[in-house]
Parts: sequence; structure tokens; C-alpha cells
Amino acid sequence: MNIWLDDAIYRLQSQGGISRLWNELTPRLKARLPEATWDKDAKPDLFISTYYRRAPIGVRSVAVLYDCIHERLPAIGATHPDAVAKRIAVKEAAAVIAISETTARDCERYFGKRAVVAYCGGAERFERATPAQVNDFQRRYGILKPYILLVGRRDGYKYARGLYEAWPYFAAAQDHLVVAVGGEHRTAADDDFMRRFPHSWVRVSIGDGDLKAAYSGATALAYPSLYEGFGLPLVEAMGCGCPVVLGRDGAGAEVAGDAGFYGEPLIPRSYAAALNAALDPSERLTHAMTGYERARLFSWDAMADRMAEVIRSVV
Repeated sequence: MNIWLDDAIYRLQSQGGISRLWNELTPRLKARLPEATWDKDAKPDLFISTYYRRAPIGVRSVAVLYDCIHERLPAIGATHPDAVAKRIAVKEAAAVIAISETTARDCERYFGKRAVVAYCGGAERFERATPAQVNDFQRRYGILKPYILLVGRRDGYKYARGLYEAWPYFAAAQDHLVVAVGGEHRTAADDDFMRRFPHSWVRVSIGDGDLKAAYSGATALAYPSLYEGFGLPLVEAMGCGCPVVLGRDGAGAEVAGDAGFYGEPLIPRSYAAALNAALDPSERLTHAMTGYERARLFSWDAMADRMAEVIRSVV
């Protein structure tokens, strides 16, 4: 069989989590399908897009569904081109792969179509950094206080504002920084926070080596997203022994399970209470140990195995 894998690079430049997913998954998937060719110059038997590109006419397709954010939160844009492309890709697919049970349920709810679940990985490259590595990271970036970590986009449904509005109720706020890793630009919420709490916000752009150290040295990862289709930073943080503070909506709670500290991001005192709980040394240790074990449940190899099964069933 010949498979066209549409890498949609022009989309992946702004889709960090999806880009990481396919960078990890593609070589594993090809290794599990030795009978397949991946020749874009030959006639395809199957089409897979990394971001909802429509299959050529007459070619069967497998759609990978990352989330139903547009459908769950229509104010974000149910008529956005991405949302329209998603609906078409799912409708026309011979099979749909969802990256969590939450996303699979949403697929059936919003599109009337059943999906096979293939969980993302995330922990393979992320394990706890040594104290020396953590100290080196903090020294190089001038991080001189304990910190709460934010990873990735902070605007829209990612809702970093949930952390910022909880900050006045966070018991250790005066002794902590917010360290933001990645994200494409400084947001209005970032600016508001910096006006209210000068010198309490730092943004860094780093690679995986320093990201491992950032997770390992953090008091907690704040993940105040309003909805997730999976939540790669949760697995990465747990793999490094970093407590995670999140809400219960979407797949985040499905991924974090008993390892999470839970608060409502839309209610500042509720989210602050979860942050405060993460300060307790005994609770931190218990949740960190649980998270470390839980992170090992999510494997890129297992995802590739499941996807290969689906591809063979379609072709």
C-alpha cells in the first residue's frame, strides 16, 4: 500500500503540540508498517493529513482528531476555516483516530461518528533533571526565585489569565515568579499581569533540554486551559516529577488523573486553592510520585501501534 502523509508544514509552524506529535510519531509509524510505501509521486491507497487537509477525490482517508475546541467553545469560531476543514475531514474519513477518550466522545457527540482512541506519548524524552541541571538553567535565565511554570500558548482557551487572576490569592505569590515558556507573543493578559505585579513574570524560549530542567525546578506547572484534547505538557511535567495544577474540563483530568491538583480556572479563589495545595510538601511528594508513574502510561510507541492497526483495517 502507498500512503500519502500530508505533513501540512505551513500549519504546523503555529501548532506546536501537533508538530511535536508528528515528529515523534512519523518514524515510529513507518517502522510499524514495513509493507507500506510513502511516495507522494505514486498513486495513493490511503491519505493521512496532519492537520485536516482534504483527501484527493476517490482516496480513502484516516483523520486524526486532536480536539473539539471549536465545537465545545463556539465563541472561538465554529465557522473558522480550521473548524470547517475539521468537519469535512472527519465526515469523509474511513476511520477517525482521537487522541483521548474525551475527544472520542466529542467526536460522536458533535460529528455523529465513532473514533478509535490512540493516546499521545510525551514522557519518553522527559525525566527529572539533576539539581545541577536545574541550577544551571535558572542561573542562565536569571530565575532567582521559586516559580510557577506556564508552557505553550497562553491566550484564548489556554487561558493563562486563570493563573494571573488567581495570583493575589496564591499564598506564596510574593516569593514566586511566573515563568512562561514558549508562546508566540506576549498577550494582553501577560501585560495586565506585569502591570499589577512588576518583576514577577519572565518569558523564555528554550529547547527540550532546558524544558526538562524548567519542569524539574518548578513549584508546579500551571495549566489553566478551559479545554484540552489531550495536554502534552501535563505528561511532560509529570514525567519530570513536576506537580500539575489544572481544571477538570476536557481531557486534562483524564490525563493527569489522581496526580493533578484541581481548581476552576474561571474562579480565581478556586484555582488559587489548588496552587496553595501544591505548596504542601507531603502533598507535593505524593502527587509527584503518582504523576511520574502515570506519565509512563502514555507512549508514542503505543500510539504508533494503535494507528498502524487502524491503517491496516482501512486499507
